[in-house]
Amino acid sequence: LDYQVLVDINRFDAAPDNLIVLDAQWQLFRKHPDRLLQVKRSHIETRAADDSHEAQVEAQSQALAQLGEIIAAALKSAAGND
Repeated sequence: LDYQVLVDINRFDAAPDNLIVLDAQWQLFRKHPDRLLQVKRSHIETRAADDSHEAQVEAQSQALAQLGEIIAAALKSAAGND
């Protein structure tokens, strides 16, 4: 295990007008030697196509994917600095 990511999701819900809000704080650690590399907060908003359950779940999935891309970029950057 070279890196560890801890994610704390503060908000993940639907707001008015089909707006999906994901607010998360995350930390990136290098395990050997143990070192905190980054502490970040990500605020992501996506809009569901309509107010159906399926559309809201799709928009939530998109928000999570965006968070994953942000964290993956941070990991790639950290690995490139080793």
